[in-house]
Amino acid sequence: TTASFTTVSLAYYRQPTSIVVTVTGTTGKVTFKHEGKNIVGCIKVPTITSSTTTATCNWKPSVKKNVTLTATFVPTSNAYTTSTTPAMRTLVVARGGTR
Repeated sequence: TTASFTTVSLAYYRQPTSIVVTVTGTTGKVTFKHEGKNIVGCIKVPTITSSTTTATCNWKPSVKKNVTLTATFVPTSNAYTTSTTPAMRTLVVARGGTR
């Protein structure tokens, strides 16, 4: 199996950002991490299959800086292996505009 991110190069501080992982091979669950720590609400997210198999995390960045995101896919079937995405660097910046 393989797991890969849909690139998110820019995110806004404390604003929801969708992080999507595409999986090949089989279905399972994905755990998303920010700087090596689990993202709350994005632990063991089940994959959804339409034309591709994906898992989505709605991440709300809590720091303003370059961060590293990873995701680990655990397949439902023992016939497949666990897969971790390559690290993705994302810049988190202050949101623009007025409140």
